[in-house]
Amino acid sequence: MAQHSVIRPGEALEPYDYSILLLGARGNGKSTFVNTLVNVIIGSNPGNLQAAAACDKYPNIIPALDDGLQERNDFKTIHAHFYKLKSSITDNKTILVIDTPGLASNGGISEDDDNVQIIINAARRIKFLNAIIVVEKSSTNRLSPLVEYNLCRISEIIPQDFQSQVIVAYTFNLGFILFMDNWFPFPIQYKLKINNGAFRYSSKEYQANPKYINKSDWDRSVNKIKKFITKLLTMQKVPTIQYTNLFDHHSTMMNKIADFKGFIDNIEKYKNFIKNSKPGERLNAIKWIRTDYHNTVCLEHRTLCHEKCSLNFDDSHGTSFFNNCLCMNAQKICKVCGCNSENHAYKNEKPIIEISSIDQMLDSCSIGDRSSSENILKAFEAKEQKLILDLVEIESNISRISPNYRISMYLIKAIDYLRFQIEFMENSNKLGELQSTLTIYQRLARGIQTCYR
Repeated sequence: MAQHSVIRPGEALEPYDYSILLLGARGNGKSTFVNTLVNVIIGSNPGNLQAAAACDKYPNIIPALDDGLQERNDFKTIHAHFYKLKSSITDNKTILVIDTPGLASNGGISEDDDNVQIIINAARRIKFLNAIIVVEKSSTNRLSPLVEYNLCRISEIIPQDFQSQVIVAYTFNLGFILFMDNWFPFPIQYKLKINNGAFRYSSKEYQANPKYINKSDWDRSVNKIKKFITKLLTMQKVPTIQYTNLFDHHSTMMNKIADFKGFIDNIEKYKNFIKNSKPGERLNAIKWIRTDYHNTVCLEHRTLCHEKCSLNFDDSHGTSFFNNCLCMNAQKICKVCGCNSENHAYKNEKPIIEISSIDQMLDSCSIGDRSSSENILKAFEAKEQKLILDLVEIESNISRISPNYRISMYLIKAIDYLRFQIEFMENSNKLGELQSTLTIYQRLARGIQTCYR
């Protein structure tokens, strides 16, 4: 008899016999792939399909697979979910399926950094992995900046020990694949071609129009998944210790990048203060620190307007979504920055304002020679170089675990992706944020390239 369940927060993951980690970009069909996998294993068919991951036509998750973690309004995954599946198709072995947030998200690079952390943390929670499944759309026919960026981010989180455990699942497959093998920056051991189009219609639509049921397509999907399960049962168990090490190094890397961004944010202010300040005048410096929760921030004034906001996550910009945030008054104007909803966004960062004298600021930067403004500015340049060297050192440590985790490549792909976003961005507030981020990443990339010369 088929069994299916979900691990809820606080529950133990064991026991299970096999485990797979799902990775992929937003919109590649990862959720409907999960649903197809679940339904094939538990024996459901079009007309009585069940949802493990909510999607457009199946917004309600069945109770047995609902872990209570609330997702976004547009059905995009923002949490890691752990499903257990068992039936005759799995040879009555329990398979643990870990669904993870999609990369190349609407929230931009900072949200992807958070999602990478969620993915690594999910992987290190389990004792071993048999396979990593990378989900790609069969119809992708161009290596665009978005595709390159996504593949770069995925390659970062496939450690050395798992390079021979990667399977690619091509979704929405109609018999052909336009995605090229040589686009992958890691080796592929097995290809699964699946048409997950059964979820285009709801159960009510299937019942009202039985002609929607394409039995041959579904039978092919069933056979493909059966072959994949047969392959999975032959794959070795690889301990996840490298994910524990990767988690620590990635956290350090992201904190260092946040330090660099904060330093660049303030350096012009520091320079102006040094040149124009009066004796005894104090400096307001902003430092951004990462958080494991969402904060409402103003994109224009770069202020923290509501820390740990409890609204259902939404990555909207330029909308009225934040009218419901506690930072808004009765007139829907922010009580902190004075802006309306359109100027706000969610971030996993918050600004810390440090008020100090010029001497305290120079002390915090370990600047000893204060005999002239010229010497102080040179010291700032040295501080910036030290932050860059720290990143290079961290990269060296990470590369021993994950050979594709290279800060230089990350920056190149991120810069191309930012330019791609800027080209098509119409929201002026979001555009300014993207341009600011691009400037910082370009500066960091130049510094990294100098270190490698």
